[in-house]
Amino acid sequence: PHENSTISKFLTVSIGLSTYSGDGQINYSDLLRQADQALYMAKSLGRNQYKIYDPDELGTMSMRMNMGNY
Repeated sequence: PHENSTISKFLTVSIGLSTYSGDGQINYSDLLRQADQALYMAKSLGRNQYKIYDPDELGTMSMRMNMGNY
């Protein structure tokens, strides 16, 4: 229980994941940015879940947010 929270009585976990296949080059900052975007999506979809970075899915979310439908 998390009695002092104004959001919920229970602690939940939201996780954003970014993966690297070993092909091509990517730096730490880009991987971290991708994981952060996935975390934001997990939280916006109701929290207490995980999301794996998917640029196509994030683009759709961005369009929904711009239209006010999130």
